[in-house]
Amino acid sequence: MVVTRQVVIMARILITQVETNLYKVVALCGKATVENLFNVVNSSFEEDSIPWQNCIMSSDGAISMVGVFNSVLSRIRGNQENVWFLHCTCHVAHLAASHAYSELPDFCKQLPRDVYTFQSIWEKAR
Repeated sequence: MVVTRQVVIMARILITQVETNLYKVVALCGKATVENLFNVVNSSFEEDSIPWQNCIMSSDGAISMVGVFNSVLSRIRGNQENVWFLHCTCHVAHLAASHAYSELPDFCKQLPRDVYTFQSIWEKAR
């Protein structure tokens, strides 16, 4: 089985209001290395004449994406020194929810498990 990795590039554009749209889905040739990820995005921007000065990067906090020395962000900063980075809002929400969950009392954590167990046993018994 051949697996083709895809890179999804989203664009957040301000014209009269901020809109987030799918910009491109591009096939990633080879492994998902920092160099390959950057090259895919850079090539897409060059094809469509999008200057790096108009870009703000947003991703998860993975070291390969935002690390200081060898990351997609450090390579973008090679083209645009003052690029802004925003942590992905979905990842921020997930991190906040995970932290909030860890602060819950044990009986609150156990309740959804008990409901699931009850329903699965109930379904098998019917």
